Amino acid sequence: GEDIKLKSRQVNVYNFELDQKDFPTLHFVLNCSKGTYVRSLARDFGKEVNSGAYLTRLRRTKIGEFSVDNAAQIADLKDKEAFFKAANQF
Repeated sequence: GEDIKLKSRQVNVYNFELDQKDFPTLHFVLNCSKGTYVRSLARDFGKEVNSGAYLTRLRRTKIGEFSVDNAAQIADLKDKEAFFKAANQF
């Protein structure tokens, strides 16, 4: 029963691409600074248009120098040699 005040914080959005072809479901790709709460960003968008908004899916594709493009596949991790080869690419 307590009200919780959320603290706002300064974040940077470097790139935001919005795909509206499945409206009212919106898809977007975001490149942002650390500390960005993407779920809160969706909620804030909903507030701005006097509606609700939430995420149905969230996938981090890159953090720092690590990217899903360079990620090892589960099948590779089952093979010890492939595991160490994948681990050494960093």
